Amino acid sequence: MKMKNRVFTLEEAQRMIPQLQTLLEESAADLCQLLSAIKLASDRFELAEKRVDNVRSSSGPVANLSELRVCRAQFQDAIEQLSKAQNEYVRHLNRWVERIASHGVILRDLQEGLLDFPAQKNGFRYLLCWKINEADIGFWHLENDGYMGRKPLAALEEYC
Repeated sequence: MKMKNRVFTLEEAQRMIPQLQTLLEESAADLCQLLSAIKLASDRFELAEKRVDNVRSSSGPVANLSELRVCRAQFQDAIEQLSKAQNEYVRHLNRWVERIASHGVILRDLQEGLLDFPAQKNGFRYLLCWKINEADIGFWHLENDGYMGRKPLAALEEYC
């Protein structure tokens, strides 16, 4: 991924940590609540699906049509509720991604709270790397190295 975002100094990135941490925490709480709604809707869908199958299999060659119609209506409602919950989650997820990325950072993993801050020193381009459970930015990596290629900030002096 090319670094097209804002370029940060370490000090600028550090000053943004409290605000970004708040956004990440709020997004986690919001999305967790929505995932619970998806789980409930999914459970309801599975139950409604089993009811339809049970009516079909217990009725033999001639199904109890009135019971089957009720079960199918419940099944259809469960499908709609699950779809609605999933769409709501996607809307919120997109909103959180946009809100966080609008600060010029690269959001690597919303659930893990992993962010990169594009940086440059003496023409050397790199990413300052921060994760939500870290007090300060203490690591950096090259553009293509990712989280596993993180190095302590002290090692940055060797490169630039």
